[in-house]
Amino acid sequence: MDADKRKKLESAGFVVGDTQQFLNLSDEEMAVGEDVGEYRVDGSV
Repeated sequence: MDADKRKKLESAGFVVGDTQQFLNLSDEEMAVGEDVGEYRVDGSV
């Protein structure tokens, strides 16, 4: 997201963050999610 858009959203009251902040995940939980995301539905990497 470009800085201009981010500033506009924040000035309108929105909170801009990442997935870990949004879901309130620990570093360990985030690492598990990253490992899972590396695999496709068909099982290939």
